[in-house]
Amino acid sequence: MIRSATAHTDNIDSAEDLAQVAKDLAREIKKKLPLAQNSCGVLFCDIDFVEPDFVNALAEEFPFPIIGASSLATITASGYHNFSAQLTVLTSDDCNFSTVATNPLTAENYREEVSSSFYQAQEKLGDFPAKAIFLFSPLIPLTFEQSEFAPLLSELSGGLPVFGGAASDYMDFTHYKTIYNDQIYSDRLVILLAGGDIRPVFSVNDQPSVTGAFGKVTQAEGCIIKTVDGQPFTEYCRSSGFKKNLDIIARLYIIRAKYFDADGRSYYINRTVQSIDEETGSALCSAPIPDGAEISLCVVTRSDIAATAQNGIDDLNRQIAENQTDGYQYSTIFAFSCALRHMILAHDAPREGQIIKDSLISGIEVTGFYTLGEFAPVFFLENGEKSRFLNCTLVLCAI
Repeated sequence: MIRSATAHTDNIDSAEDLAQVAKDLAREIKKKLPLAQNSCGVLFCDIDFVEPDFVNALAEEFPFPIIGASSLATITASGYHNFSAQLTVLTSDDCNFSTVATNPLTAENYREEVSSSFYQAQEKLGDFPAKAIFLFSPLIPLTFEQSEFAPLLSELSGGLPVFGGAASDYMDFTHYKTIYNDQIYSDRLVILLAGGDIRPVFSVNDQPSVTGAFGKVTQAEGCIIKTVDGQPFTEYCRSSGFKKNLDIIARLYIIRAKYFDADGRSYYINRTVQSIDEETGSALCSAPIPDGAEISLCVVTRSDIAATAQNGIDDLNRQIAENQTDGYQYSTIFAFSCALRHMILAHDAPREGQIIKDSLISGIEVTGFYTLGEFAPVFFLENGEKSRFLNCTLVLCAI
């Protein structure tokens, strides 16, 4: 089993002495958590904390690896935090944690680099059977590759669940970073492979309020939808009731997409609309939506976010209760929520974290952040889960 502890600071002013912030976080962890044989750290923090002084000082405090990502905001067992830095340490005698950072990724090398890194992490895990993968990526804007990382890791691992998210920033999409020990990256994945006596359970929650009829994508190229039901995307929007000012779709609406795998299985994923080109009648989306997928224009409300948060933590608590047998105890919930959900909540941003806090089982740590895209399983086969890149979704995972 795993034991864990989380330390955090909400004092952005303390960023003036980043080395001291790191030492304070380390002191709190050491006070809370005696270390077992195997340990690792997971760090989520505001971009103002992602500086060499901070990560160097933190790496010097611990004899084990630390991985993480920059974050728009974070979630712990005490709720929502803005302008924060938080470190969670996992430790165990009968589990092991293997971490790795890829080399810089390009469209040409990402499959080779991700594959090589996974096998390296698998080898470092030793005799502990791998049970779950945690993945943090830099945002690779509007490219096919970003949506390929989780499916590739699912394939390489034989169906292990993949959890995590794309590093976030202040929504200017230029300052996102991943963290590996004392290194800061903008072009590398960081991966945590967890193995041993681990029983991961999870809940994926993304149901929006549907506002438009479903149509079939009849022509798409990468992240661009060109036609739906044989007509330009813009005409599909107008037939769904948007008579003018289609720019509002990119600001306020999402696409609910029904995908089909090679065997005909279907699953739903939310996608955001980045922009609409009236001249070509096309839409640029956050990830590819292929020919044959079915889509609907949807709106996500604050009530939707509250409902999915409550449903998510209730479902996770039920699974925890069902799986805490033979003396097994869950210690940690990872929470990955979309930055778009944060934006929709606006002045009510703490609401989602508060729901998780209010429904939390006593004694379980929570660590997570608001991402620029989430990783999680979307359907199941006999040989394991199939994980994907998601949008406008809350992912909860307990180990």
